[in-house]
Amino acid sequence: MLTKVFLLYPEANVIELIERYFITFSTWDWHYPLRIKNKQNKEEKQEKNITIYTTTHPEHSITSKITKTNQHIILNALIFGNYFY
Repeated sequence: MLTKVFLLYPEANVIELIERYFITFSTWDWHYPLRIKNKQNKEEKQEKNITIYTTTHPEHSITSKITKTNQHIILNALIFGNYFY
């Protein structure tokens, strides 16, 4: 996730990157997978609200392991981090 912020804001300093990290991912539309490269996976189910891929190569989707509760916890942690930073 941090790599995505680096790519979106290449000229930002460290403080701006941290701030942008929390703003970006607390407001991210999780219907779209977070990807560094554009790669379509036709096997993904569209009813999931958040798509997560492993950070190892080759990438694997772990979307099926994310429940509504997990998604809620992740989004609350991002909002909490943005609020207190």
